[in-house]
Amino acid sequence: MSPWRFRGASLPGRYEMFLDMTSEETTAHTSPDVSRGDVDPSALQINMSTEAASAPTANGLYESHVMSAHDVSYWTPEGCCNGCTGRRKKTILQNITCVFKKGVNIILGPTGSGKTTCVFKKGVNIILGPTGSGKTTFLDLMADRKVSSQCSGEVLMDGKCRSADFKNRVGYVTQDDVMMGTLTVKENITFSASLRLPSSLSREAKRNKVQDVISELGLEKCADTKIGDGISRGVSGGERKRCNIGMEMIISPPVLFLDEPTTGLDSSTANSVMKLLKRMSKTGRVVILSIHQPRYSIYELVDSTTMLAGGRLLYQGPPTEAIDFFSSQGFVCPAYNNPADFFLDVITESSSETGVETNAERLIKGFKTSQWQTKMDEELENIRKFYPRASDSTEYCAFTSGTVGYATSCFYQFAIISHRCLHDVVKNPEITAAMIVKAFILSAFVGSLFFQLDDQDRKAIQDRTGVLFFLSLTQQFINISAVSVFISERQLFRHEVSNGYYKVSAYFIAKVLCDLIPLRLLPVAIVTVLTHFAIGLRPGFHHVLLLFIGLYAVSVTSACICFLVGCMVTKDEMGHIILSMVIALSNLYAGFLINFSSMPVALSWIQYLSIAKYGFQ
Repeated sequence: MSPWRFRGASLPGRYEMFLDMTSEETTAHTSPDVSRGDVDPSALQINMSTEAASAPTANGLYESHVMSAHDVSYWTPEGCCNGCTGRRKKTILQNITCVFKKGVNIILGPTGSGKTTCVFKKGVNIILGPTGSGKTTFLDLMADRKVSSQCSGEVLMDGKCRSADFKNRVGYVTQDDVMMGTLTVKENITFSASLRLPSSLSREAKRNKVQDVISELGLEKCADTKIGDGISRGVSGGERKRCNIGMEMIISPPVLFLDEPTTGLDSSTANSVMKLLKRMSKTGRVVILSIHQPRYSIYELVDSTTMLAGGRLLYQGPPTEAIDFFSSQGFVCPAYNNPADFFLDVITESSSETGVETNAERLIKGFKTSQWQTKMDEELENIRKFYPRASDSTEYCAFTSGTVGYATSCFYQFAIISHRCLHDVVKNPEITAAMIVKAFILSAFVGSLFFQLDDQDRKAIQDRTGVLFFLSLTQQFINISAVSVFISERQLFRHEVSNGYYKVSAYFIAKVLCDLIPLRLLPVAIVTVLTHFAIGLRPGFHHVLLLFIGLYAVSVTSACICFLVGCMVTKDEMGHIILSMVIALSNLYAGFLINFSSMPVALSWIQYLSIAKYGFQ
């Protein structure tokens, strides 16, 4: 069986595992703390073994997995809406052919057009290129995170098309550290372990796995510290990055993708992260990452350098020989200059004269006839012999047929996500408290204004009708806050779904229920009890229950509409604009402001879409 075939799909899980693990105190370990600049991260012993270990070879040519891209192209629509046909396309990647092997492969390109063929050997491999050159796009393409309709070519793993659950079995660390800010470092890593490790592992084994990752990444001192967000302060930038890496390393992925892991870090912390990744690569993993203008101490860790310009290969080979190649083309690196900075300066420099060959074009032509191109062609031939292609077809096979597997069942995913949602509510009591206080204030004013209404005359009937309409109206406006439920976690949701944490349905149901029950149920109950007796409505439990059911139905329906709008828009402001219009129209057709019989026939059908109508009735 291929090591990439998912093992343990749909295994039953145990919800209490996550609860037990998050309540455990962090055990002290003796690993050094890499958050300090004076600690050499190379001292860290990265013992996380990869399940898909390297298969022994007869000739000793390759000791680990080989991931390759064959004539891969990617484009995006330009200038028209998505439904248009015959629209222009903007090419981001075109005819990229490369191979990733054991080691750290660092990517900073490519873009433009032309055919590129390159090989990434054992060790640290970097691809240099300017900002906006398609680095993240290429990483997403290799990690199976792009739409297949906008791609062409093949992405293979050990000469075979990637399985449908490929992205669930690899690690992907985004440039922005996407984690739940209200959870601690240990709780975030535990959350990843709960959903991504198979249920065949015991709770003790999973607990030990989490503790091992924390120890090996030097996170013991901050294990019980909140990650923090833009408002509340948490761990440092380096600790956030290592926690993000730890959430992916918990599954021991044979392939680890990282999008500019040093961005936003100081030079010492960035160097520590790179040394950590260097150690990880020595365990047999394929580490592929993008980076922008590496400092010299990082460039020293590199075993192979690949440079791209306009989507075409400019150079590939040892970093020390890159200087020789540039010198052979007339570009001499000054003494004591950072080679990486020098290469980028030469590549990006353009001539102001029309028709004059650019530096990049000159280097591209020079490389095609160089000894480094010959060596690379020989390497590609060796790969073809050792890993025969599954087929001779050039059809893009990034997305293959089959069912995407998950390490845990849908119900288990729902339980774990629900626990995190409730934990977030507890850690943010301000929102719940505000909803409760608002319910008391509303009840106080309504009860005072309509206190013990007389039910003997026509005026009293009008007053009672008015208060019922107002209560229905307030439940609609109060729940506008639900529009931000999915907007606030959209980036986190996309990252976790793309990395195979859980199914979309499990997340949606958990978020909806954890919002409707604690944040919508209690305020409605407060308003119902206080206003019912203050106003002097019909006595009896069943009458109180009837009022509660009616108001809660309006509250839940309004919140669900807010959820729908929140899934459609990207900003809270836009959601509020849409919802205010929806609520206004809903109450206009509720039958209180105008009788249904008085409505124009052409517009009277809108009443059946009105939440306020059913709540008021």
